[in-house]
This record gives sequence, structure tokens and C-alpha cells, in this order.
Amino acid sequence: QGNQPDHEAPFAYYFINKREESQKIIDTILSHYYGVGKDGLALSGMDDAGEMSAWYVFAASGLYPLSPADNKYLVSIPIFKDVNWKLSDKKILHINQDDHSRNLKNIIFNSKKLDGYFINQRQLNGGGQLMIKTN
Repeated sequence: QGNQPDHEAPFAYYFINKREESQKIIDTILSHYYGVGKDGLALSGMDDAGEMSAWYVFAASGLYPLSPADNKYLVSIPIFKDVNWKLSDKKILHINQDDHSRNLKNIIFNSKKLDGYFINQRQLNGGGQLMIKTN
């Protein structure tokens, strides 16, 4: 977790149905590789044009743009109970976690259960409620 080639690596366990392993790695990176300490701002690597900071914001929010060639976001567990993204057309995407567990069970978008772990840009552009069900 220090530069572009390995940004997606913590999410790899999602593809073999071991999302809890990915979440452990993501949580470790978020809590130990970033922060503000006695020596100032700490980033885990080279922050070319803000890409390390952007990685943190996406991972902490529970959405990650896994591939630059795809318009889908992988949904994980945010570190916050509530996240609001103000969209360009004044719509709001509200991401809510029902519990503070780090074990993902279901993802519900606008009252419909998602099949899998991805949501596309078109869905997000419409705003609404993304509920992360954990236990």
C-alpha cells in the first residue's frame, strides 16, 4: 500500500468470497498507514496528485473504484456509521452502516438487495440510500 499498482490488492479477497479477510486488511491500512501525528501528515506512500488521499477517502467511505476501465464501484464496509456524498445535481448519496461490525452480510441500494458487491456509476448518480448490513 504505497503506490498505484497495489491499491486494489486489499480488495482481492472479495473475488474468492472472503470479504472479511479484505476488510481486515483495509481496516489495518486505514488505521495504521494514514493519519496526523507528531511529525505531521502521514501517508503510506507517494501521493501523486492526491491518489493516496483519494484511496483513503474511497476506502473509508465504503466505495472503491476498482478498475479505471469500468464504471463500477466495489462496496465494502465504511469506517463511519453515516456517509453523505453531495452529487453535482444536488442529489445526495447516503451510505449507512447498520452496525459497527466489520462482517459484511448484505448490501441494499434504494430498498433493493444488490447481487454481489458492485454498484455502477449510473446508480450512484441518481442518489439514494446505500445500506451496508453487517453483523
